[in-house]
Amino acid sequence: MPKTSEKTFYGYFKENMDALGLPAPASLFGTLTAAVSSIGAMSNYVKTFGTSVTIREMIVALPGGR
Repeated sequence: MPKTSEKTFYGYFKENMDALGLPAPASLFGTLTAAVSSIGAMSNYVKTFGTSVTIREMIVALPGGR
């Protein structure tokens, strides 16, 4: 029986972000390591600038963001 391809972390992450209407750039979330690093940076950004910062503002400010 042939092995079916398994969905990657990014595949599941992007699917969920798409369902929320949010971006999931592969440069920031393509691997588990990149995602953990990006989310950590976002967390620090919120600590610095407060909870009124938007996801878009954070993604644009992160290295590799749009």
